[in-house]
Amino acid sequence: MKYCHRCGTENGNDQLFCQGCGKPMQKNAREKSMKMAQAETELQQKLEIRRQKMAYWLLGGMYLLHFILGFWLIVTGKAREMDVGVLPVLLLMTLFPVFGYLGVYKPEILFKIQYFFSIRDLDQAEPSDWYLMSSQIGGILIWVLGVGLLIAPWFI
Repeated sequence: MKYCHRCGTENGNDQLFCQGCGKPMQKNAREKSMKMAQAETELQQKLEIRRQKMAYWLLGGMYLLHFILGFWLIVTGKAREMDVGVLPVLLLMTLFPVFGYLGVYKPEILFKIQYFFSIRDLDQAEPSDWYLMSSQIGGILIWVLGVGLLIAPWFI
């Protein structure tokens, strides 16, 4: 049992307000809000770790898919049949997954690359929400385009 620090009335442990005076049981409310804030922080940290793991698995999967498709283009001779050298295929295999990953998971880096010469205090500049969202959509489109370009020779 807890006692109200204002009027001294005996209250239950789970009550937020005093039965005698109706005032909030401050110590109990503060403890609960602190515990909830701590739990929320822990949950956010776990979600961020999960998001990072998923990002790395996705990047690895995209690299593997691009590598397999590009390697197949080179080995089967499809790249030569279309008068495309090995270098463009290698660029597709490496650059598309990197820029796709940056667009989806690290759009701030793309922002700094894009505006490196045009913004004087780049460290103080913040990309807008619209820029971040469009970078993420663009990153997904770059991944899809990279796979499409590597698959296209079999359909032509």
